[in-house]
Amino acid sequence: MIRKIVYLLVFIMSELEVVKKNRLNECMQNLTLSELRLMQLAIVDFRNKSEFDEKAIVEIHANTYAETFNVSRQTAHEIILQAEKTLFQRQFTYINDEGKTVKSRWIGHVEYSDNSIKIGLSVPVIDAISRIDGKETPFTRYHIEQTHTLTSRYSLRLYELVIQYLKIGKTPVFELKKFRFQLGLLPTEYEKMSNFKKKVLDLAVNEISEKTNITVSYEQKKQGKVIVGFIFTVNEKRKEKDVTPKTTDNNNGDYWLNDKQVNYFASLLSKDPALGNHCPIGMDEAQFAIRLASELKGTAEQRAFLKPYLVKHGFDMKSALSQPPTSTQEPVVVDDRASKIYKTVEPVPTAPVDIVEKQKQADKFLSNLENVLKNKSLKA
Repeated sequence: MIRKIVYLLVFIMSELEVVKKNRLNECMQNLTLSELRLMQLAIVDFRNKSEFDEKAIVEIHANTYAETFNVSRQTAHEIILQAEKTLFQRQFTYINDEGKTVKSRWIGHVEYSDNSIKIGLSVPVIDAISRIDGKETPFTRYHIEQTHTLTSRYSLRLYELVIQYLKIGKTPVFELKKFRFQLGLLPTEYEKMSNFKKKVLDLAVNEISEKTNITVSYEQKKQGKVIVGFIFTVNEKRKEKDVTPKTTDNNNGDYWLNDKQVNYFASLLSKDPALGNHCPIGMDEAQFAIRLASELKGTAEQRAFLKPYLVKHGFDMKSALSQPPTSTQEPVVVDDRASKIYKTVEPVPTAPVDIVEKQKQADKFLSNLENVLKNKSLKA
């Protein structure tokens, strides 16, 4: 847990800035997407060191790779293992300050150690990422946050090539043959222009425009009927307004939900893509819902974090409880039928005295009448 907290403090996505001289950025290379990503992290780690040391070792943990590029830890571990076998063999070609073509390796040595990879960067790479003076040395800079969702190596490389022209808005002509090598293509790959545009160029342009902070388009440069290069137009997207849901109530205190609300909204929130980074890697939707339910019953800080998302999904904060819900029991039902019967039977009111007296006189009269009739019957 402590290691994860330290990682979150140091490797904040927005602070993972890749900075390199343009000559390295424009190099001809053939790294895979995973290797490109590892070099991004290596450059960031090297530049975060207090002093630039040519003998410095950068160490990239599988957990760091997994968190940064949103893959499982198992996938990150396999990538680290594979890179240990292949990255040392990778080479790149660049044009130095004297205009000469130079071929170099990316790294001088590599070592796999305890679910991480230790890399010693080559001298040309170190020179291209350290002691950069923007006035005298043109350089390219961007945040990994802007590219970490790209899933094609062609997209990532094209982004790097065009982002250095963002302020200008348009690139010079990218000569086709060199451009293909910059993207990492062999001469025998996608030789037909239709295949190249469909499988590489258009794919990269569309993914960059969809997933990053810039939009890209291109025009073809021809000699006669033959395409010899491309010119790219690059624009930064307008910054979107903060869409984090805001609460409308004036009560900034703690709040609680009853059990029914907890279960209902935990299920809703587990499906919200905006909470994707809050979901631990490897946890499925059902497990995430259980975790969210626990957090809604947890600390005030946890509920404060989830509060705007509750409002986003329709929870009315006015219906929130002001104190923790108490455990509820089924009410004891008392059979009170007897009392109901008692209540429904009205008592017979006591008759007034005069009515009673008259009733006595009537009874006496009837009794006398019966005696008279009886005597007459005997005489007859």
